[in-house]
Amino acid sequence: MVSISKFSKTERIFSILLLVTFCLLIVFVKSIHGYLLEAYAQKVEFLANNTLTSTGILRY
Repeated sequence: MVSISKFSKTERIFSILLLVTFCLLIVFVKSIHGYLLEAYAQKVEFLANNTLTSTGILRY
């Protein structure tokens, strides 16, 4: 049987894996966004708390 597509086996596997990865990204984008936003907020809050309460020599 002659294949119509000119892609090799590794290219087809890579294409399928890429498609599956994008589908999973689309499915979980809301939870990933929430996690990144929460982690960023925690880091900013940590930085703000340590900046305001530190007693460094270079504080103005």
